Amino acid sequence: MPVRLVERYVLPQAALFLLVATFVSFYGQLDRKQSADTYATVYTAVAVVRDASFRLDRYLPIIQVRSGERPGQLDRGEDGHLYSHFPVAPAFFGVPAVAVLAAAGVSPEHWGAHMEAGFLSGALATAAAVALFFLLLTRLTTRPRALVAAAVLAWATPVWTIAGQGLWQHGPALLALAGALLAIVSRRPVPAGFALASMVVFRPSTVVLAALLLPLFVPRPRALALGALGALPPAAFLAAYNWTVFGSPLSTGYGDVTGEAGFSGSLLEGLSGNLVAPGRGIFVYAPVLLVAVAGAVLGRRLPLYRWAALALVAHVLFVARWFEWWGGEAFGPRQLVDALPLFALLLVPALDRWAASPRFRRLFAALAAWSVAVHLLGAALWPGTGWYDSHAVREFGTWWSLTDTELTALFSDPGRLLARGGLMALVVLGALAAGLLAALVAEAWSSRRGVRARAPALPPAR
Repeated sequence: MPVRLVERYVLPQAALFLLVATFVSFYGQLDRKQSADTYATVYTAVAVVRDASFRLDRYLPIIQVRSGERPGQLDRGEDGHLYSHFPVAPAFFGVPAVAVLAAAGVSPEHWGAHMEAGFLSGALATAAAVALFFLLLTRLTTRPRALVAAAVLAWATPVWTIAGQGLWQHGPALLALAGALLAIVSRRPVPAGFALASMVVFRPSTVVLAALLLPLFVPRPRALALGALGALPPAAFLAAYNWTVFGSPLSTGYGDVTGEAGFSGSLLEGLSGNLVAPGRGIFVYAPVLLVAVAGAVLGRRLPLYRWAALALVAHVLFVARWFEWWGGEAFGPRQLVDALPLFALLLVPALDRWAASPRFRRLFAALAAWSVAVHLLGAALWPGTGWYDSHAVREFGTWWSLTDTELTALFSDPGRLLARGGLMALVVLGALAAGLLAALVAEAWSSRRGVRARAPALPPAR
């Protein structure tokens, strides 16, 4: 996209541009696979719409067709009824699309239609997270740099190929994290507390991120109290649901996560696997995020960047102990997806310091191009290669082959690679065009009303 076009039309309406362009890109993935983990979430949305309930008893036969006689996505509650094994709050993001299907008379037995509703809802939640993340960055740096970092988050990381693929817990958690950071930087403690608590309700493993971001409230005791007040509604919902369904405010569908399962994995395996393993490492799937390491060092004196870096490190260590550190069937390190906004946030100090350097710009562009290409091909071809089902994924060595990975499998059929890769590139071009059109319409409407969007002056770093 020409620089002048971006400067004149995209930057003034960049949040809208990103919302539209990323939604089309995410929803337009060619080889999507609705993970079995999302089945109960989608049908919880169906239960909310049709029964005003979280109970899934009447939808058990529908799920059994795809998941077998005893679906692992369901648990029996204290009242004897069936509920989602996973957090139910993400299901609320599927309610609007499911409600449209119900109003149109689409039966719950129409599996394809309801999975499509899940795809759409997950893509929209994730796209909204990217747009909100951009708004956060405009409080910290220039709009061009904010657009670059937000675009990296959207198209150069597993945000595209995992969170944008379906109604996982990830999309809502990313939206909540972006909202929390924006509220913290804007000094709005009540929304910040609400967003941080919501993030944990959506995705319990993000509790470490929430805990390590709390010190950003501490210098202002009143802010900490107001943040706690904002956290009450989502926390109360979670406690009430757990108490009603599982018999205790602290009980969840996950049950006992100690012992054989849960956090019983090898820290060394999980850490090296998630970061640098050829088959799963984030710095292989998204090497542009290596710049965030430098950003963490450069920004260490500023509380926002310092605590973001510490939260990121803590999260990486925390999920490394999960017994399935690789995160199941996914394109990239799924366990790290929830923390990707912190990676992208830490790009800012590096961009601010070195953006004027031609050498840095060339290096950054090369790393970003690799990262975008990886996820474009993933969006075009994964999981159609069938690599995951044909390998011993529980054997650590499987993830360390240089020539036999989910990335190299994308190149196993050159004809399919060119055809589908080219088609996915056209989808992305269409997504960018749709985002540009939305920005042009919004800019024309703003001009007609005499309210032209302007890039705000750069505020002091937080």
